[in-house]
Parts: sequence; C-alpha cells; structure tokens
Amino acid sequence: MSESLLSLLDTRITSALLAAFGPDVSMPTPLVLPAKDIRHGDYTCSAAMALARALGEAPLVLAEKLVQALDVADICEAPEVVKPGFVNLCMRSDWLATRVEDMLGHPTVGIEPVANPKTVVFDYSSPNVAKEMHVGHLRSTIIGDCLANVSELVGNRVERLNHLGDWGTQFGMLITHLADVHPEAIELGSSSDLERPPIGGAQSDTSPVVPGEDWHNESLAHTRWTESLSPLGNLVLFYQAAKVRFDEDEEFAERARRRVVDLQAGEPTARAAWRVLVELSRHENQEIYDLLGVQELTDRGESFYEPMLGDVVADLETKGLVAVDGGAKCVFAEGFTNKEGDPLPLIVQKADGGYNYATTDLAAIRHRFDNGADRIVYVVDAGQSLHLQMVFAVARMAGWLPDHVEATHVGFGLVLGEDGKRLRTRS
Repeated sequence: MSESLLSLLDTRITSALLAAFGPDVSMPTPLVLPAKDIRHGDYTCSAAMALARALGEAPLVLAEKLVQALDVADICEAPEVVKPGFVNLCMRSDWLATRVEDMLGHPTVGIEPVANPKTVVFDYSSPNVAKEMHVGHLRSTIIGDCLANVSELVGNRVERLNHLGDWGTQFGMLITHLADVHPEAIELGSSSDLERPPIGGAQSDTSPVVPGEDWHNESLAHTRWTESLSPLGNLVLFYQAAKVRFDEDEEFAERARRRVVDLQAGEPTARAAWRVLVELSRHENQEIYDLLGVQELTDRGESFYEPMLGDVVADLETKGLVAVDGGAKCVFAEGFTNKEGDPLPLIVQKADGGYNYATTDLAAIRHRFDNGADRIVYVVDAGQSLHLQMVFAVARMAGWLPDHVEATHVGFGLVLGEDGKRLRTRS
C-alpha cells in the first residue's frame, strides 16, 4: 500500500529542497505539518523560514524557489506562497478519491502488518455485577475495542479481557436479598447446566462454582434463562433495594456479613446465588455489547483471580519485597510518595487479612505474563493512573513485567454524574 500523506509530501519537499538549494542544504524538521486553518489548505511547509539565515535570503524568496522546484501537480493543487514564507498545499480531490477507493479495496484498509507480531492483552470495559453500565464503562469499552481491533488488524495476537467486578463484600448483601425475595432463583444457580446464555460474541472465563476455573458446561438456552430470572426485574433496582435494607436493617446487615464468609468459603447456596447474579449481569451487559458490535470480549472477573491472591502475596514475601506497616502487608516502590513526601505503599494484604484491588491487579498481570503476553494495555480512566503506575512498578520488581513485556495505561478523562461526582470505571 502507498505511503502516508505526510511521508509522501515530506519526500517531495525534500527532493525540491535539494534541487533548489543543493545537496549541502540542512533539512529542517518537521518539513510538513497539517494546516491549522483549513482556509490555508491541508498542509503547510515552513522550511523557507528555517533556512533563511543559513542561506542569506528572505524567506519569501526561498519559498518561491522551493515551489518552482516542487513536483506535486499529480497530488496537489497549485502550491500557495504566503508571507512571511509559508508554502501551503491543498490535496487534489480526485487524487484523494482514488486513495480512498484503493484503501477500501485493500484487505486491511491500507494498514500494513507489523514485522514482528506480539501477543497483546487489552483490559477494558470492566462493569460491575448488579450495577448499570455507565458512560465511563462505555468510554472504556469503545476506546478499548477500537485499539484491540486495530492491533489485531496489523497482525498481532489479541486477547480482549473484561475485568468484571464480580467478587467482593457487596455480594453478601446481594445474595442475602436474593434468598429473601427470590429463593427459587438459587435452585437455578445450583443447576449443573447453568452457563452464560449464548447471546453474542462474548465469552466467560469465570467458573460457575469455583472462582479461577473455566466453564465447560453446555450453554443454557437464552429463552429459558430469561424466563427463569424475569421475576428479579431490573437488576439495578434490585441492587438499590438490597442496599436500602443493608443500611436500615441491622439484622439483615448481620446476615449479609455472614454470607460474605460463606461465599468466600464456597458454601453451595451462597455460590449458587452469586452465580445467578453474575449471569444476569452478563446477560444485561451483553445487550450493550451487541449494540456496540463488541465481539470476543472475554469476561475474566475478579473471582477468576481470587484463588491466586495468597500466592501473589507469598511470592512477594519470598522475594523480600513485603514490609508490614500498621499490620498491613505493603510493597514500597521507589519514586512514589504522598503529599508529605513520605514513601507511598501499595497495600497487597490488609491488616484484617483481606485482599484489595492492588492484589487482584497484580494477580492479573502475573497470570497474563505466565500465559505469554508481550504487551498489556489497560483502558481505564485517568483517575486510576497512580494506582496502575504503582501496580506496574511492583510487578516489575517481582519479575512479572520483565523488560520485554510492556504495560500501558490508556487513560481518558473522568466522566461526572449528575451530582458532579466521578463515575467509576472499575469495581
């Protein structure tokens, strides 16, 4: 496929400078830039002004000489020289039309494959179970999917991962409320054939019973799934109702806290209720993904990494990276300080023995590295920049991000809700 417009114009102007001013002319950079004002054409060249002192002539005179030697009639309208020495270029419409036709006829729309394909993991979307996918998740989804599609188009081996928020203390509240208002749903969750419904291109990497294992059972029919769980109604309203009960009913709150322990211990009915909520959320999220045309996005939720968290901390301890601070196990990466200038810790295990997002993110990096990732791209809002920088730094200290493996945060601006507060894009 032909070279880019900037490269093509750069080549033509370089030839013209050599022809007009001799082989010893010092080439300024950049030679060509997109025009800031469309009234002045598509591209502009300021080389004449950069060369005026060295060549001892006025920029306007040099610009005229440059245009006389410039051969662009096949691709541009007649070049325009304007004070104090710019050469403005406007691309020919018929030539651009031919370029577009050529691109549309090319199998990769004119994008050449990379010389050395890599295995690239894209982490994006990341909605939370029982919560509505908000505009921040949509931004992450759209940006992440575009980047993944382009990376795949140029020949990389791409894995699209959805870091689903499907684990944590909030599930004690949700599964307790589910048992109270819709106990028959738990029977469905206990069924051996419960599986995410076949409603699109997404896949699930989360176990139906034990977090960390893949699902291999046959899919449940979409119609049966919808009919069986329809009494639950709107999942967001379900979450809100559970939250009201948790805040206002101490007896309910105490039962919910006990169910968190049951869930983490693998108690069958707790796990069954959890499965129902996770699957219903996936079903609702998939409707959005289908509208956006998102395919091959694998759900690999927080629950997938839960069995790995103890090993992550143990590995960090074995490598001498863990320090205990206030009862919590922390890693102090060089260069990170708080407002007072004190070292800023990345907590990997809380004082009460629990794990947090940092532990899960480290487990995810470790798992992705172990499975051959050459590059990991996180499409997460800019508010998570410091967290990810610290996670990357600790992962490099632990050897899970060696020099040949690249970790990149693709940040985007924060999205605010009607209350003026940030809409979060991770659980």
